[in-house]
Amino acid sequence: MTNTDSSFLIHHSPSPMPLTAFLPALLISALTSFAATPVMLRLARRTGFVDQPAARKLHLAPVPLLGGLAMYLALLAGGLRLNDAQTFRELAAIWGGATLLVLLGLYDDRRGVSPLIKLAGQAVAGGGLLLAGVQVRLLGGAWDALLTVLWVVGIGNALNLMDNMDGLAAGVTAVAAGWFLLLAAGQGQALVGTLAAALLGTALGFLYHNLTPATIFMGDAGSLVLGFLLAVIGIKLRFPGHPV
Repeated sequence: MTNTDSSFLIHHSPSPMPLTAFLPALLISALTSFAATPVMLRLARRTGFVDQPAARKLHLAPVPLLGGLAMYLALLAGGLRLNDAQTFRELAAIWGGATLLVLLGLYDDRRGVSPLIKLAGQAVAGGGLLLAGVQVRLLGGAWDALLTVLWVVGIGNALNLMDNMDGLAAGVTAVAAGWFLLLAAGQGQALVGTLAAALLGTALGFLYHNLTPATIFMGDAGSLVLGFLLAVIGIKLRFPGHPV
């Protein structure tokens, strides 16, 4: 998706950036995800925050559901390098939307909410991006605003629906984030590259615990946040001189 907002001048440099520039964000998020996940596993078992076996589920014993919270903390840790005052509004919208969705996901994992409420939460997160100027710029006016919200809701639900097999959602996220990282580095886009690196590290750190047989699930708290950040990166990634 092509985006030509004013932040282009801030996040784009005329030459590619080395991948090593994003290594700290990747490593910090990966280590945090890897280390925080077992902590959340024990907390989930103590508090009964688990996914119970059922007729349409493959696991035969309760599986902890706080993996998404560990991933959220890892994303924040890796994204702390993004502290540019010029992009404060964008970062506030991105992390604010992620926080809203992790809280909504946790409540859904624990108590359950209707699909309409989840859709509304995703739409609110997308609206926050619009207020900060992070949006699709393709058709102009209200159409771009609508496309932005639909993009956020669509990608978020794609990841949410994909989280039905061990390692699938985290694995797809890692692959997508890895390619986003390569593309962002090639275009010299620091913000996008850092977000992609943090997302890649978070997914890889969690995958160790989520591969078959999974010892912990990410739940909606994880899948909604992963989908949201993938949507954000897709909007922010640009290819100057190569319009879609």
